[in-house]
Amino acid sequence: MKKTLEQSVSGLVFLQGTVNDLQEFLADYFPQFHLVKDRSLGRPASIKDSIMQPFMNVMKTHPEQVTFLRDDFEKFAKDHVKLRVLTGPFKDYEGYIVRIDRDRQLVFDFGGRAVAIRGVHKEDFEVVEE
Repeated sequence: MKKTLEQSVSGLVFLQGTVNDLQEFLADYFPQFHLVKDRSLGRPASIKDSIMQPFMNVMKTHPEQVTFLRDDFEKFAKDHVKLRVLTGPFKDYEGYIVRIDRDRQLVFDFGGRAVAIRGVHKEDFEVVEE
């Protein structure tokens, strides 16, 4: 038996701009497409540039390190302590260290979707006081 890793989400395109401008652009030029909704907020997903840039860099250089998860981000809060990354490209990201496929990965909220990143567990963390 051989395990094969494949992308878990396809067809996502990330756009930069205000929600209204992007919705108008899509309606005018690509009416068959729409903005993805943030599951927890029920409105179009919006991702801060400070979160998006490191994510895009990893997607360009090491896309195999990123996995879009099917479960809601809130599911990972159970039995895990929320942490903030203090070092590395994902500095200031907040999420949970979760064992997925026998590997400890950082699971964080990315526009209302849970995303796991491999190789981040080696960074320094602090507990997020809520």
